[in-house]
Amino acid sequence: MLDPNQGRIVWATRGPWLAQHDPQFLENGRLLIFDNLGSPRGSRILEYNPQDQTLPWSFPGANGETFFSRERGMSQRLPNGNTFIVDSEGGKMFEITPGEEVVWLHRIGCFITTARRYSPREIAFLDEGFPPRP
Repeated sequence: MLDPNQGRIVWATRGPWLAQHDPQFLENGRLLIFDNLGSPRGSRILEYNPQDQTLPWSFPGANGETFFSRERGMSQRLPNGNTFIVDSEGGKMFEITPGEEVVWLHRIGCFITTARRYSPREIAFLDEGFPPRP
């Protein structure tokens, strides 16, 4: 973490991840991390607790199916507690529950640079009330 007022790094950490991507702080103070190369089986999603330096939750894949993305990839914790995952190299997006059940999966079939999941309220312009295109 860079403190721009002090002009220096005020916090940094290392962990069991490798070539991590898309870290983001969660409301519970933990970090959600797309760990590209830290698992021998492929990529994984980690929830890291910086307070005690533990990994209270991880997702290496579901039903014996792994995912692997050497570069890019992302994860997003959703308001309902599920996690949205983008497997960039695998060309798929999917959502899992905290218990690691796949809610839905969509295969694009080509490299996905990035994606985010939005609720209908966040994209109100697509509502029926939006004026038709000319």
